[in-house]
Amino acid sequence: QMIGIYIYRLRKKQIKLINEKLQELTKKEDEKLEDEIEEYSDEHCPECESPMIIRSTKKNGTKFLGCSAFPKCKTAKPIITETNHLCPECKNRTMRELQGAKGSIYYGCADYPNCKFNSRYKPVECKCLNEECKAETLFVRGNSLRCEICKSFQEMPESMKISK
Repeated sequence: QMIGIYIYRLRKKQIKLINEKLQELTKKEDEKLEDEIEEYSDEHCPECESPMIIRSTKKNGTKFLGCSAFPKCKTAKPIITETNHLCPECKNRTMRELQGAKGSIYYGCADYPNCKFNSRYKPVECKCLNEECKAETLFVRGNSLRCEICKSFQEMPESMKISK
């Protein structure tokens, strides 16, 4: 009978420990869920017409649009942001802000694959001072601007400089 009481108390302690661990785990999961609030976009899935959700990869946090009907529908699209800067190479389409596979941001022509221009530097609307070039879009490189067509550098105007 003493052995039975001992086993009962031992099991009672084990159950108490298991409950405490379970409560800790559920608190951690609740905190994770609060961080991962789904943000719906204005777009709808081209396959099943469900709303698209802004999601991010587990590996490096790259954001993309995924179907809200996942796992039934596995449609995913990259997030593409249009800019109002003209492509310096083809001069007939605008630039897009894109996100690379490793989460880096780069800018590419909206006329891809016809125009393959891209740059990792942010475009600004400013005319090139080179007489032969006269490109209308330059790219921020540190404290100066660079023309990607003639490869010349020029000083950044005071109005564009970020004060520290």
